[in-house]
Amino acid sequence: MALDNIKGHSLSVSESRIPDFGKQQTLAGNLNLMNTEKHNLNDNAFVSRNIPKFPEVPNFNTVGGGVDYMFNKKVGASLDVAHTPFLQRIDVNAMGKLNLYQNPTTSLDFGAGASKSFSPHIPNSSWEPNFRFS
Repeated sequence: MALDNIKGHSLSVSESRIPDFGKQQTLAGNLNLMNTEKHNLNDNAFVSRNIPKFPEVPNFNTVGGGVDYMFNKKVGASLDVAHTPFLQRIDVNAMGKLNLYQNPTTSLDFGAGASKSFSPHIPNSSWEPNFRFS
């Protein structure tokens, strides 16, 4: 279920099933901080309840948030952070984005960036590149 308004703010509640794991319930929100002809700045946050199907693994939460910026509806950047206390893990993702094509009903974007996990269980984690089309 999702609620959106004309100013770019949104709130959503969802539940998804993850094969071979269990399910995840998420509450997420987005707040548009600036929306001009040239600049768009959004802040987002979420909290997820992870419910494994294994009785020996307890339910656990993940919380996170981020900021997204677009210039002239063409070039942008984002920074997101998620924290999972049960796993003693923090995930950081930084992305750049380039809009390749856009019309009133369709958009094609290319993104490139890097992500890293910080945890005592992953002592030698390095920045990993990631790429995507969306």
